[in-house]
Amino acid sequence: MITETQNIINYALDITKQQNLQGYGLTRYKVDNVRFLCDELIAKIFLASTKTGEEKKAEINNSVNPKLKYLQGALGNKQFFFEDKLTLADIYVYTAVNGLQHLLNDEYKQFVQTFGPFMKNFEEIPLIKAYHSSNRYPKLS
Repeated sequence: MITETQNIINYALDITKQQNLQGYGLTRYKVDNVRFLCDELIAKIFLASTKTGEEKKAEINNSVNPKLKYLQGALGNKQFFFEDKLTLADIYVYTAVNGLQHLLNDEYKQFVQTFGPFMKNFEEIPLIKAYHSSNRYPKLS
């Protein structure tokens, strides 16, 4: 039985014949690096959002911002993280940055120059755009 999130995603890619989203050759390891960093980042964003005052500030400065700065450097001015082709790395970063935007909006503002265009590019992908405008997409407030 396949039960772990990462393995479920890999299995879904295999059965839908979308392994290209994992990248090829050495790029696959780089895609996974971003995926796993984003898993940690999402947890750190949520944890920081539950804290207040100096504890929150310390969590953001020590755990959230360094990971965001790494992603910011890796993305640079590119449309997507790897060869201007959508990969799982982009999907994971979108999820993490979306969480940041909703849970720690003040922190998001300092990264908006990099991640704002990335988020817009991602949301303009026709299938993503159609999903976001459908009733199936959960609307976060």
